[in-house]
Amino acid sequence: MWLVHTVDIDAPVEKVFAFLMDPEKTFALAPDDRAELVDVRRTDSGVGTSYRMRMKVAGWTVPGPSMEFTEVIPNRLIVDHSSMGLHGSWRYEFEPEGNGTRLTMRGQPRGLWRMPGVASVVDRVMGPRHEHMLGAMKQTLEQADKPASRAK
Repeated sequence: MWLVHTVDIDAPVEKVFAFLMDPEKTFALAPDDRAELVDVRRTDSGVGTSYRMRMKVAGWTVPGPSMEFTEVIPNRLIVDHSSMGLHGSWRYEFEPEGNGTRLTMRGQPRGLWRMPGVASVVDRVMGPRHEHMLGAMKQTLEQADKPASRAK
């Protein structure tokens, strides 16, 4: 079962793609500080770019998943694969829409987490987080394209 979230961003595909190719930029949009990004390693092609997370749980910092870009098609697709079944894989699909971009995020949990009932619960819990991040990305990228206002 795929968990799907879509957003239209008034920014060119190249700009949206470049933003998502940088795990630090996208991770900075998280709605809370329960996790932190560590050990970011980038590759020239994007495939093999990896990073790890540490999570804060009940006051303790514990290792989180390792993530790796397993497929990259410039300005069209990024597949981000997690070491944890709950996180599974995320496909980021980029489509030009006029002068902007339609970004579709498809999550594929693995193991127990992919069962239809469980996956829908995960999406109800994590969906608002994903929607927040997509909204924050939209706002960030659209504001970056606006010309600076001039004082009169």
